[in-house]
Amino acid sequence: MEREYKFYFPPLLDLATVQADSFWIQWKHGPWTRTHHRATYYDDNAGYLNRAGIAIRLRQEGDACILTIKAPGSAEGSYSERQEWNFPWQGKRPQLVEVRDLLLDQAETERVVSILEQLEQLDSEPLLSDLRTDVYRTEALFELGDSMALVSMDSGNLYGGALSEPCLELEVEFVSGSESAFHKAVDAIQAHFSLLTDVQNKLARCLALRRKTMQNTSDDVQAGAAL
Repeated sequence: MEREYKFYFPPLLDLATVQADSFWIQWKHGPWTRTHHRATYYDDNAGYLNRAGIAIRLRQEGDACILTIKAPGSAEGSYSERQEWNFPWQGKRPQLVEVRDLLLDQAETERVVSILEQLEQLDSEPLLSDLRTDVYRTEALFELGDSMALVSMDSGNLYGGALSEPCLELEVEFVSGSESAFHKAVDAIQAHFSLLTDVQNKLARCLALRRKTMQNTSDDVQAGAAL
């Protein structure tokens, strides 16, 4: 289960300033690392996967390539909970039959069965791959009181259709220990840096860019027809 908070940076705040802030010394933590993350989110032509809350992501993380399947989740403000499964991958475009086979190898839970039933609604046509992210992730493992959490900062760009927009966000993911200590520490992080809480995840932002691309194309066609 992925349990995390996601925040946007406010205007004028940059990643280097946050990383170097003495605020972090109150907690024990490992070294900050920086990794290039390039991801593609796959969708079907009819947008069924998105409406069902299922995400299929292929991400290059440094030298590793990871295929992630995310189940529908729940969100409240900047906090979300979502079941996900991660698999080493060889870098080629995943096919629906391969995604189904991976899930079939998992323990048969109600959640897995539900996703498999959703995937059966789709035909075998190739998945779309025009939703992408290209960010550098700076992260460290923290001891937040009686909890362990991964603090990550992403800086780069998101792409949907023919459009792109910058991405600068901070995530805090629960790893283990006391959940109450975790939530309390995240409240302190958010307050100290005045982080913005009205956020969408990367996939939702890429989908919004694709919709805008399609609207722009439609407007251009209509304008041309009127000439």
